[in-house]
Amino acid sequence: MKKNIIYTLVIWLILFFLLEAGVRAYEYFTQPQIVQAEQVSDPASIFIPHPFTAYAANPDNINHNAQGYRAEKNRTYTADSNSVNIVSLGGSSTYGTRVYLHDSYPYILEEILRKSATTDKTINVINAGLGGYSTPNIISLLSGKIIHLKPDAVIFYVGFNDAWTRLMFSGFKTDYSHAQKSWVDLDFPFWRQSRFLDIIADKLGYPADKPHIHSVAWKKMSGNPKDNFRHSSSDAFKSNLMSLISIARTHGAVPILVTQATDFKNHPLPENNKIWMQAMEENTNIIKQVAEKMSVGLIDIRKLMTDRSEYFLDVLHMSGVGNRKRAEIIAEYLMKNKFVGDYINKKETASLDLIAEYMRLLRADLFVRRVLEYRINELRKLGKEISENDEKKIIDAYSDISNVISTYASVYKNISRETLIKANKFFSSELGRKSIALYAKREKNQRNRLTKDEFEKIKAYQSSSGWKEIQRQRPYINRDVYIISSKVIEDILKEN
Repeated sequence: MKKNIIYTLVIWLILFFLLEAGVRAYEYFTQPQIVQAEQVSDPASIFIPHPFTAYAANPDNINHNAQGYRAEKNRTYTADSNSVNIVSLGGSSTYGTRVYLHDSYPYILEEILRKSATTDKTINVINAGLGGYSTPNIISLLSGKIIHLKPDAVIFYVGFNDAWTRLMFSGFKTDYSHAQKSWVDLDFPFWRQSRFLDIIADKLGYPADKPHIHSVAWKKMSGNPKDNFRHSSSDAFKSNLMSLISIARTHGAVPILVTQATDFKNHPLPENNKIWMQAMEENTNIIKQVAEKMSVGLIDIRKLMTDRSEYFLDVLHMSGVGNRKRAEIIAEYLMKNKFVGDYINKKETASLDLIAEYMRLLRADLFVRRVLEYRINELRKLGKEISENDEKKIIDAYSDISNVISTYASVYKNISRETLIKANKFFSSELGRKSIALYAKREKNQRNRLTKDEFEKIKAYQSSSGWKEIQRQRPYINRDVYIISSKVIEDILKEN
């Protein structure tokens, strides 16, 4: 009898472990490889505890690089004399909560600067923002991590989270310890550690609580916002700003203050809008006063973008459109003040006729076809069912160069008119047509198919300033083609 019970338990344990392993393996292999725009503040994935900043960005998260910045996984930043490093510091509105990486303002700012300024150095805009960060967190981050990248400029987009610590927590303290606490992991029942049991509990109506960063690194909100505001002071915010400026300057970086825009029509607590607006106006005035007193560059985003609902997803976080506008304003300031080399934004952009001719000559239809095929294969690996008929319909829709041009021409909009005139002249020549024919045939070693004289002429063109301009924009062209292709596939599949 005793042996039967033991055997039964062993069998059930083996079965349980097999189910647990199966669930985890299924979730691992079917999880999306492309990060979703909506971000959840799950400390287990987005954040990790940190001894000085309270918490930091988790380098294992798909949104972050190995250094813990919001960037492509394979990207690494260094203190390089051949680079211009510009660091964006702030909270979730700098990080880009609720938008994809390529729609965050630091990403767009880098793209604009690389397209619109000429310099022998590589321009990097480093996104060091993180949800919930206020000035004490940023002081620790700046002095402990950012200065080692030897930034040329540091952009501070702060104010809202500092107001939050004043309004939403009682017992105000100048170091913000009345609001923030050391990282504390929440206690969960032991069976919540099993994904298999967790799914069963969820199906039975007992969903797991998703720990938010505010529950593990911040104290419970308390008091009345009006009373909290009255019994607190903005002096700490002012002192912290001055400390941030001093740290940046001491280490050779130029500090730039940016006022923070909001859209209070989208505030989740509208009954407190009046006191929130008062707190934000007070912090905005402090930013302006500190900028003047310490002779710091100031960009008044608040004046230009506040209460413009077309730019916001909620009270604080901007949409892709809003982030692009913010990036354009900051980029113009940086270029006019010569932080990134010579300002060449006044170049005459190419007309649609020139772009269309360029796309025809370079066989854009082949390039787009290959991107569509690559994206279809990616989706199939992620478990998306795409039939051969659907694939044929997608590919056939863009086998016509006129369809390709009408859909994808916008990705070339930043190439100058002069550059495309020269490019079209080269690729319409006999040598240019031959080089494109080799590309169309996917010749792996094109040099073997060219005479020495032809190869030297192609090298000479590739050394021209026009071709270098096109190559500087190549990463953004490829990215935009990929994004448009994904949307094309999605739309066609919805029709079926």
